Amino acid sequence: MAALVLTGVSAKAHELALPTARVSLRDGHVDVHAELDVVTFIARIAAIDPTALAQLDEPAFAALVGRAQVELERGTHLELDGES
Repeated sequence: MAALVLTGVSAKAHELALPTARVSLRDGHVDVHAELDVVTFIARIAAIDPTALAQLDEPAFAALVGRAQVELERGTHLELDGES
């Protein structure tokens, strides 16, 4: 019988310094996968602190998520070979 014992294991999370994205182009289609700190982004567009964001009820939070999606779509510009 084998046993695995882990001691002193810890994990740390950190905020991304900058949003990052991966762009894939295939057969005339573009996929963009973005990584960003969503809580900080939503708190900034709503002009509230993350603690207040965590205390919102579900409908208010859902509205802010929808607003964040619109802001991301509106504020994202993709250009390839000089064309949008």
